[in-house]
Amino acid sequence: MHIILEEVSKVTGVSKELIKSRIRMQEAADARMLFCYMARKEGYLQREIGDFVGLGHSRVSVAYYDVKLRKEKFLPLIGKLSG
Repeated sequence: MHIILEEVSKVTGVSKELIKSRIRMQEAADARMLFCYMARKEGYLQREIGDFVGLGHSRVSVAYYDVKLRKEKFLPLIGKLSG
């Protein structure tokens, strides 16, 4: 998950510390959601992801589906991460 965090930080321009924080700034929240999405795609369990970024497992699930539902917003970033 450290590699995913590093890559999400690079692509979004949000520091790793902000991604793992509970700050509500939109850029940090979007980066956190993107991290949850990518970690789930890589096969990590919601509990593992939540423990890593300090979220409850249900919040990880919500973040994952937020990215799926708003894919047009996140698609350019997902493309950079998948490549």
